[in-house]
Amino acid sequence: MKNSHEAHHAPLGSANAGHPNSVVGLGKIPPLPENYYADTYIVVLEDYVTKLCEAEPIPSADATPATQASFDNWLTRWG
Repeated sequence: MKNSHEAHHAPLGSANAGHPNSVVGLGKIPPLPENYYADTYIVVLEDYVTKLCEAEPIPSADATPATQASFDNWLTRWG
């Protein structure tokens, strides 16, 4: 008998990216101990072509701080 809660996964494949900044990944590291500035999460951005990674502390897991961090620390520097 099959388990009805079995996860269905798509087959793995490579990401086709042509030039820098054409495909950028964004991820969040789970809560860490709070620092002086009350930041508990870390948002990580990676360019799939150049493998450039940057990390920035953010105060919450909401979309607004993550978007602001990606704009302030990625888009303004790397376009």
